[in-house]
Amino acid sequence: MDRVRLAAGTAAAMLGRVAHDLEEFGTVSPDWWASGLAVPVALSVWYGARGGRAAAWVLGGWLVLNLVGALTTVLPLGVWPWDPAQTASHYLAHAVYAAGTVPLLWWLWRDRRGGRDDAATVSTGTA
Repeated sequence: MDRVRLAAGTAAAMLGRVAHDLEEFGTVSPDWWASGLAVPVALSVWYGARGGRAAAWVLGGWLVLNLVGALTTVLPLGVWPWDPAQTASHYLAHAVYAAGTVPLLWWLWRDRRGGRDDAATVSTGTA
């Protein structure tokens, strides 16, 4: 994966979390500085520098954890110690949070599978 996609995907994941926090709390939550900024940047730098299997698994795991969390913590399930708001704006905030993780997760998956850019696939007519 090129560094531009890595940086853009990391930024999208971070901004998705920021959008959620701003809607839900009115500010960026205190834990964002660690889990929303330091972790994705550190993992992306590690993956960008090494591109190894371990870095890919850890970065992918962080992204999947955020994706699953964004999709499930908005639901009023009895397992949560909170009662999430059931409003359109709250669902939208969680959708933005989840969607922010998708580009980097997709590019990481394609990169580890040896996938090519869609443009290259279309232009050569190969899959």
